[in-house]
Amino acid sequence: MAERLLSESVERDIAAVLVDPVMSNAGVEAPAPQFLSTLRTLCDRHGVVLVFDEVIAGFRIARGGAVEKYGVLPDLSVFGKAMAGGFTQSAVVGRAELVDQVTAGVVHAGTFNANPVALAAVAATMRILADPAVYELLERTSSEFEALVGAALGSSADFGRFHRVGSLLQYVPADGGTGLHGTSGLWPVILEGMLRQGFLFMPSGKVFISTAHTTGDIEATAEALNRLLRQW
Repeated sequence: MAERLLSESVERDIAAVLVDPVMSNAGVEAPAPQFLSTLRTLCDRHGVVLVFDEVIAGFRIARGGAVEKYGVLPDLSVFGKAMAGGFTQSAVVGRAELVDQVTAGVVHAGTFNANPVALAAVAATMRILADPAVYELLERTSSEFEALVGAALGSSADFGRFHRVGSLLQYVPADGGTGLHGTSGLWPVILEGMLRQGFLFMPSGKVFISTAHTTGDIEATAEALNRLLRQW
């Protein structure tokens, strides 16, 4: 489909392909092998700009984002507040001949443009993430969550499961239906039941593991979820 559409890029006036390299809002799915590299080849062939939306996945899967993890270089990437450790900031990065158009009349307006506090948060976060041990810890902790908390769900096919890419996880119900602002299946019941035990999940079903989470936190979460699910 992508090959056919991009072969008609002139007729369709296609300027760019914007893609989330990890399907962060559709069940947290990693890209199929060769998908991103094929898009890169097709965009080059037809003179189309390739843009990665890494607002959610960026810095949660690698310090270098999808470029580092999958080895495909887009023309532009967009990042969100994860780049600042949760502080309000975002960025568009990429090829100089595209980014530098903001100096020649292309409008780039934003409340936090050049905000010194936000940029200090970015600098501090980038220094911390430069240590490979940070991502080793994130991977280890996220794997523990997937194994221990996921095992509670695995006791029945009706309970759903977690999908994971790096430190980004998503609850996927038995029917496979996920949503940006709410997830179907047992998730609303799990959400309420866990909250009553002192564990806060997101309505979307996303789970963002951080370096602050410990094995003890994950074990306690798994125990609470087991208690809850034993009621069914």
